[in-house]
Amino acid sequence: MQIDKGKSKMSVNKDKKPRLSEKGQAKYFIEAAESTPADQIYREIAKNSLEACEKMKKIDPNFIGEITVGEDPTFPDKLTILDNGIGMSKNKISDLIINLSETEEQSEHGNKGVGTKVSGFANNKEGMIYSSKRYGEDGGSRCRIYFNDNDLFAVEHSDQYNSCTIPLELNELPTLIQTHKSGTSLTLCGNSAKENTLNPPKNYEEGSLLQKARLGMHWLKAYYNTKFFNIPDYIKFQIEIKKESRNSYERVHGHRHWLNHFSQSSGVLYHDSAKIHWWILNDEKGKRSSASDCVINGQLGFINNDEMIEIDFDTTGRKNPLRHWGLPFSCRDVAVLIEPKGFKQDQYRTDLRKNGSSLKNFKSIWKDFFMENTPSEIKEYEAALA
Repeated sequence: MQIDKGKSKMSVNKDKKPRLSEKGQAKYFIEAAESTPADQIYREIAKNSLEACEKMKKIDPNFIGEITVGEDPTFPDKLTILDNGIGMSKNKISDLIINLSETEEQSEHGNKGVGTKVSGFANNKEGMIYSSKRYGEDGGSRCRIYFNDNDLFAVEHSDQYNSCTIPLELNELPTLIQTHKSGTSLTLCGNSAKENTLNPPKNYEEGSLLQKARLGMHWLKAYYNTKFFNIPDYIKFQIEIKKESRNSYERVHGHRHWLNHFSQSSGVLYHDSAKIHWWILNDEKGKRSSASDCVINGQLGFINNDEMIEIDFDTTGRKNPLRHWGLPFSCRDVAVLIEPKGFKQDQYRTDLRKNGSSLKNFKSIWKDFFMENTPSEIKEYEAALA
């Protein structure tokens, strides 16, 4: 709508643009963090690495991606994620990591460079340290975002280099980046120098996808194996597991891999608004109850863009809802994952919406459809247990 009809079409546009003050921006990050799930930062940093590897795959069809999550010797007791993806340009890195919605290119799934900032800044006031080398560039760079003395989130300025970007030679970067000549590492420093960010955050048991179901040394591996439904075969994704005797790296394969591994039969039901994936699980390839690094119990979950948005199963404080989906006896061995069509995630990626309605408003529709069209294999299994 044009109010001033006399405005010349050739004039420079002088309309007032939206602007967020420095103090307002800091307040936004802190308040947004309170509404963000405790495990969201781990999703964001892994998704960034996965997408960086996807970009390299487009450049080189023979590319083999590597992502490792663990402790970097340079930053003891601080969680670091490292990849050999495309990397960030040394001329753009400081803008990319501090500015809202700043991203070199929008991802396939619509990530706009906001998630890591919203979920990471307020819970890492001591700093988030990026070290990166862009594919094709001759040198790397490092930047540190932190909560400064003026109560603002900022990229730390280096007096030595008179810049917020510190140049790094190739031999000053992590070994993985040296080997592949590109990639990024990100270290989460927490809210104090003493905080050990290798441990789950204090509110993880109440505010995470798995809550109290998977804790201990495998907590992060279990999260990644559940959160990411599908991890491309060309990416080797590993988590460092710290044990008393030794440390080791164990591979993350994704939720689909483990469900297929323990499945005796599986299939898909097609509804107008969703695909309904199902599995009947058994212990022929190992005891599912003893697995500490993946969720392979009977379960009801929801998928969006190859990620688990929600999952429910029998554990402390939770009951498997499939007992009310016509499976009171087989609910412990049946997995039903619903993949809605045409839904969009909310800004915190914790819910799906379609035409203004939340995911929860559609659950009864899918429940009725599943009960009316329960696969014969599941019916027979339920009857045998009954």
